[in-house]
Amino acid sequence: IDCVRSKTPDQLNTTFNHLPTNKTVFVFSLDDYFGAAFPWSPQAGSHLFPVQPSQVGVQVPTIFGSNGLEGSLFVLLAFGGDNSQNLTANDYTDFLTVNFGSFASEVNQQYPLSSYNNSVFQAISLVIRDFTFRCSAYRGASLAVAKGLPVWTYNFNQTPSCAWDQGQTAQELKILGATHTAEIPYVFGEVAGLPLPSGNCSFTAVESNISTFMESAWTSMAGNAMPGDGWPGFSPNSSLGINFQDGVMPGVVDYSMCAFWDKISPAILQNATVVANGTSGVNGSSTGVPGAASSTTGGSASGTGSSPAASVSGAGTSGASMALLFIVALVMTSVFLDF
Repeated sequence: IDCVRSKTPDQLNTTFNHLPTNKTVFVFSLDDYFGAAFPWSPQAGSHLFPVQPSQVGVQVPTIFGSNGLEGSLFVLLAFGGDNSQNLTANDYTDFLTVNFGSFASEVNQQYPLSSYNNSVFQAISLVIRDFTFRCSAYRGASLAVAKGLPVWTYNFNQTPSCAWDQGQTAQELKILGATHTAEIPYVFGEVAGLPLPSGNCSFTAVESNISTFMESAWTSMAGNAMPGDGWPGFSPNSSLGINFQDGVMPGVVDYSMCAFWDKISPAILQNATVVANGTSGVNGSSTGVPGAASSTTGGSASGTGSSPAASVSGAGTSGASMALLFIVALVMTSVFLDF
């Protein structure tokens, strides 16, 4: 940390701009097949991160959630609106290889293009959702329950009818669906005058009702360490929670895909740790990146509210050392929305 703090912004920008890159989208897998994902991520074992946060888990009652099409924003950012709808099977292979290396074929078998009408955009978006967001939320919630903490989960699958930031077009809204950050205007009660500050679009009555529920639940969580009435508690056996789609629907939140990722993720973590220790990377290739990340694989994106008594996580807090990666995601989101 002292070394980083000693550098000027110009030095940091220059270093960042010289990192290896690849023309695809990353899912924070840390497998780092080409040493191009995020080789400068925080590592466990330091004073700041003495152990993997995924091993510690949350310490207070928490809401864990993810969105129905989390990954679409990142695909759009990586390829652009028009190009993202014309991706080929080769693009999908590149995406899987860069992010999962020797595990790419297993992910491909679990997420074959044939299951998504051969839509590469859809397949990549769902891989990102499940690996980075949904299943890290599931693991975080399960660990919290094992520690005796009350937790609640949700799936936000409402496609906003209005742009929630300047620059979003009607075509992009349709493509994005319930993407990463799509829940934010609902949580903060921004239901009219969208996009802020001076738009002329208003959410539907159904969307406004969703917003009222979410705003109340998030406020109650901060003040009372519980989201209030009507939200069933989570347990790994029942996976009960709230599904936000054309209303507020208590019921089962689908985590069925996480059995696959619970097998794959530890293997990827072990592989990333080997790379971090300076030995060979996936498929026996060396990354050649000093200090490559050894973080765990799940995504950890803090949600829209927290307090010393309770917290709300938009993607689960079971992912390790993801704070810096979340900043990158926010920057990417800001660039897209401004664009």
